[in-house]
Amino acid sequence: MKLSISHLKPGMVLDSSIYSSQGKLLLSWGHTLTAKNIMALKEIGILAANIRSDVALNLDLEKTENVLDEEIKIEVLNSVRNFVEQNMTKKSYQTLIELIQNIIAEILSGKSSIGGLSEILAYDSYTYAHSVDVCILSIIIGHEMGLSKSALVKLGMGSLLHDLGKTRIPIEILNKPGSLTKEEFIKIKKHTVLGHKMANYEFEERLSKESISIILNHHERYDGSGYPRGLKGVELSVLDMICGIADMYSAMITDRSYRKALFYSEVYEMLLGSAGNYFSFNVVQAFAQSIQPYPVGTLVRMNNGHQACVIKTNPSLPTRPVVKILPTKEIIDLSENLSSVIESQLSQEEISELISNPS
Repeated sequence: MKLSISHLKPGMVLDSSIYSSQGKLLLSWGHTLTAKNIMALKEIGILAANIRSDVALNLDLEKTENVLDEEIKIEVLNSVRNFVEQNMTKKSYQTLIELIQNIIAEILSGKSSIGGLSEILAYDSYTYAHSVDVCILSIIIGHEMGLSKSALVKLGMGSLLHDLGKTRIPIEILNKPGSLTKEEFIKIKKHTVLGHKMANYEFEERLSKESISIILNHHERYDGSGYPRGLKGVELSVLDMICGIADMYSAMITDRSYRKALFYSEVYEMLLGSAGNYFSFNVVQAFAQSIQPYPVGTLVRMNNGHQACVIKTNPSLPTRPVVKILPTKEIIDLSENLSSVIESQLSQEEISELISNPS
C-alpha cells in the first residue's frame, strides 16, 4: 500500500525500495522505518512510500511473481537522463534502444510492472522517473494490443522521451507546490512542441517518425479536446493514444508537491469512462487488461462496512479480487460471491492507523 510521507510511522515495513533522485538506493525492500528514516525522507523530497500491509496485519498474501525488477527501471532512468543531459549522442541513443529491447523481452516473457519509479523517488527526479513508468506501461499496453516488436520499440522510445520538452521548462514551474497561473500553464503546454523540435533537430541519431509523433501528440485526445493542435479520431495514431493513456494514469497515481495521488482503482474507473472521448475504445480496453486496480495488499471497505485486504488478484475480473475480511478472517472470492462488493479503498489516515494499531 502506498502512503504519503505525512502518514508514515515508525515500525512500518517497506514494500519497495526507495531511491534518491540520482537513482542511488536509500532504503531496501523489507526495511523497518524509524523516525529518523522518515525525517530524512522528508528532507530529501520523497513524497510517498509503499508499505507492507501483511506484516502488521499478519496476512498470508499471494506472492507477486514475474514483476519487472526495480534495478532495470533505475538503469533506464539513468540512461535517459544521460541521453538528454549529454546532448543526445548516437552512443547514448543506442544504449536506450538496447534497454527498451530488454524491457520488451521481459514483458513478452510474461513480466508486468507493479507501481512505478515516480512513486519511490524524490520529486525533483519526477520528469525522468515518470517517463520510465510511462514507457513500461505503454509497452505493456502495446503488447496487449498485439503490436509487433518493431512497433513496440518505436512506442517505447517515443514514450520514454514523451516529456523531453519539459527539460526546457523552468524547474520552478515544473515543481511549483501550488496552482499554476494561466501564463505558467501555457508554458507547460509548450513542452510537446519543444520536445518535437528537439527530436527533429538536436539528435545525432534520427528517431523514427512514429516516436517523434508520440512526443508531439501525447496530449492530443480522441474527441479533439487535447493540445497542441486539437487533433481527433483517425488523425491520432494508436501509439500516440497508448502513450497518452499511460501518461495520464502514471501522473494521476503519483504524489506531487502540489497534490496527493489518487488510488489506482479511482484512476482505473475514470480512464475506463474515457473510452470514445479521450481515447479510442480499443486503447482503453487494452489499458484495462494491463492494470490491476486492486493490487495484492490493497486495504478496502466492503459494502457491509467491514475492512478487508486484497489477498489475490483476478485478471479476468480485475474489480472483483479475492479479499480477506479483517475482523473475521473470512476469505471471499468476489468473482463468485456477487453480493459482496468493494465499496471504497481505505483512506490514507485509516491505513496508517490500521497498520500502526492492527488490534
